[in-house]
Amino acid sequence: DFFKRGLSTKDVIAPSGMLFEKNFFTLGDTYGCACYLQNVPSSLSSDFYSTLADLPICMALSANFEPINTARANKIVKEMMMDVDREIAHLEKGAAQGGFSIDLLPYRLQTQKKQTKDLMDDMVFRDQKLFYMSFTVVVFGQDANELNANIKMIQAIGERFQCPMPVLSY
Repeated sequence: DFFKRGLSTKDVIAPSGMLFEKNFFTLGDTYGCACYLQNVPSSLSSDFYSTLADLPICMALSANFEPINTARANKIVKEMMMDVDREIAHLEKGAAQGGFSIDLLPYRLQTQKKQTKDLMDDMVFRDQKLFYMSFTVVVFGQDANELNANIKMIQAIGERFQCPMPVLSY
């Protein structure tokens, strides 16, 4: 029937057009928005992904991983280790100039030093790899209110797993 009117399958399946605003888009009569994983924690369980996938909303989840060349990964981690060591040396120098001892490093620096050492050990002794990772969730709603409610659900799950998921601006 639609072939007689000069239409193709694409005209029936695809929306008539997309309109992009600052922080959302419309796809035909449907509103959409993309959120992205801003900071990936050192460990992220599969519960994060399954909790998102279990939401009763229309969305598209995308996780992309790109391995980092081993030589480049070693250089990145060594630079991280040097940055931590440089900050520790700076604190020690300030403590010596102030005439007091810095027997206790700030917890943040202790943690960073241990994590970078553990990461290097993982790469060297356990043949672990580093990856660039991007994770996006494209959320849909029938109107702006439904879209905003769906975004809030996505962001609440991100907060629960300590993974901020801001809206991607266009």
